[in-house]
Amino acid sequence: MGIHLHASTWAALGNRQLDHELSSPIIAGRTFLAICSPTREKMRGRMSAQDVSADDTSTFFASLVSDATAEINTDSDRLAAETKSYRTIIAKDLKSAAENADAATIFGTIAEINDLIARPESVEVRKAQSLIDDLEDAIDNYGDDTDFDLAPLNAALDAFNKAITDRAKKLDDLRELAQQAQALLEAARDPATLRRIREAGREVAVRGIVASLAEEMRSARQEAAAAVTRIDIVLATLEAVQ
Repeated sequence: MGIHLHASTWAALGNRQLDHELSSPIIAGRTFLAICSPTREKMRGRMSAQDVSADDTSTFFASLVSDATAEINTDSDRLAAETKSYRTIIAKDLKSAAENADAATIFGTIAEINDLIARPESVEVRKAQSLIDDLEDAIDNYGDDTDFDLAPLNAALDAFNKAITDRAKKLDDLRELAQQAQALLEAARDPATLRRIREAGREVAVRGIVASLAEEMRSARQEAAAAVTRIDIVLATLEAVQ
């Protein structure tokens, strides 16, 4: 196996194909291909590059992909938590809002979900995806020429792509929730719902009037009974005087 090079200067410059002198993609500061001895000597002096083995390079790239996968999974976990929260809100709060023709509450929740779906990917996620794109391009273009075992790297890439698929599924779940909320919004605005609310309001008003009249009648009976009692007391007092 050959010797690869790693330089912090290259890492700072980002992933790219370097000049013809190296003829190797540079990913995270490391050559994807082994470098011949004369070129290594030049780069050690010019770029403070360090020799690294092919096995170390295989482990290095696989570890980079695993770290990128962890970033995707972290973002997916955040989306899953948001989805769980909105699923509860829709099942309880928005269902009640629809029954009470509260379209504003439902519309606000839909806007929040759509904002979450449209939110730009985090810097970490974008960096992870860019790294994977560069590695996959390097494998496609130079995989037959590299001297390290690609199996660990390919396995790590498979795990990354699965994480990307899982994250896309989380976004689909949010879109489905937005559709459910939209259906509740339409129900809240349905004329039948508004008519039911008005009829229920009239019924409540009638019950309130009846209850008020009943209370007035009860109070009147109590006052009449008290008056009769007072009259009885007065008559009894007069009879005693006579």
